[in-house]
Parts: sequence; structure tokens; C-alpha cells
Amino acid sequence: MKKKTISVLAIVTLLMSLLAACSGGDKQKNGGGSNAKETAPATTSASASEEPAALNGKITFATNRTDKADNTLKALADKFMAEHPGTTVEIEGLKDPGVLKTRAAAGELPDAGLPIPELAAEKFPDYYLPLDDLGFSDDNWVFYSTRKLSDGHVYQIAGTVGYDGIAYNKKAFAEAGIEAAPKTIEELMAAAEKLKAKGIVPVATSYKDGWPLNWYGNDWIYQTAMSGNPNIRNEVKAEDALISEGTYQLQAINFLRELVAKG
Repeated sequence: MKKKTISVLAIVTLLMSLLAACSGGDKQKNGGGSNAKETAPATTSASASEEPAALNGKITFATNRTDKADNTLKALADKFMAEHPGTTVEIEGLKDPGVLKTRAAAGELPDAGLPIPELAAEKFPDYYLPLDDLGFSDDNWVFYSTRKLSDGHVYQIAGTVGYDGIAYNKKAFAEAGIEAAPKTIEELMAAAEKLKAKGIVPVATSYKDGWPLNWYGNDWIYQTAMSGNPNIRNEVKAEDALISEGTYQLQAINFLRELVAKG
């Protein structure tokens, strides 16, 4: 039986619920099989005067932010442990998150931390516990979770939210006689020609630095926008993820190629 862990990119908001689980039973024990304990969540006491159960137990939190593991994250863990005697929070810095694939196969995932790289969405329930009791609803979950699956559960919380798009110079547009922001690639190319004719550099891609190419490649932002399918990265077949005829991958690269070819 695979060890189930928690995939998350933040720590303090989870410590209370994680350690409460530790004090109630070993729900995530490696190789638990039929002997693994499944404890029911604690119910609210009818008496308001009763003190909540003390937390105790140990968890390991894995992060790829090795620059934060021994300072910022350690300070948060130390503060939590000081407030809750009997708890232990270990911070594990991972230089290569790819090792999680091997550790998952061996049933040795950390209690909380990074998701397994490139894990298919439908596989999340096999390895991770749902995070449905942290207060994220249909009104706000999109800003926190990148994995709300068809089974209705949230398995992963994002540490940041990025907004992708194109910034343009209204003054340059006006100088080139462009009256409205382009809404199609054809309109974008036409606007670029007008800007070029005025001696204005039409487009900046920044791909000399390498990582901006992720917008067209690994991050699937272009492909998501062009397909209109926010889940395309999870649904696409492996052979269609290659840069081959008829794929959004090829279309994305050809878009850049056309910009360069037209100067």
C-alpha cells in the first residue's frame, strides 16, 4: 500500500490539522496495509469550557526552497513547536524534487511538501490525502489549489498565483495608428507590421534568458489559451505533447518562429 502524504507549498496553515492527525492515529504510516489506523475527525464538544486536545507528533515538510529551509521555514516551524510542546516539525530541503518519484515508489514520501513532479492529476488520490477541511470553497479554491479533481477533492495548494498575458504600450499603438488591442494572432501580426513601419520594436519575448520559453513550452500557458481548455496539460496524451504536426506545442513554437522570421 502506498504511503499517502500531503502535497502543499505552504506549511503553517497545515500544521494544526497534520499534527492533530498524528495525535489521533497513524493515518499515513508506511506500508500500513490492513493494519493502518483510520481515525474519524474530532467532533466539536458540546461544552465550550473544554480545552482542545493537545497536539503531539512529528511531521516532515519537504521544500525545494533550499534557500529558505534553514532560516525562514525553520523559524516558522520553531515558532509552531514552541506554541505546541510535544510537536516536532522537520524541514527537509530538496535540491532535486525529482527524487520524489523514487521515494513514492518506495513508500517514503514526506508527510507534507512538494507534489511529485509531472504526476498525472488522476493519480493524486493514490499518493495524497485531500485538503478539504482547510476552508477553501468553490468561491476561493482556484487561488490556492492547482488540483481540484473530478472526484471533487483538493489535493494541492499553490504557494503563488501568476497572471499571464501581454503588456502593450498605448502611446506606441497610437503613434502607429492602432486603434484597439489585437484580439487574434492575425490582428497581432498586423499591429506588429504597423509598429515596425514606424521604427518601433513590435514584440519583446525575453526568450534569450531561456525560462520565458516555458510560456510556450513546459508551462502550457499558450496551449491552454489557444485550446480554451484549462485542463489540457492533464488530458493530453504523451505523444501529443511532443512538437509534432497538428499539436499546440508546434503551433506555439511556430508563433515565435513567425515573429522572428518577420523581423
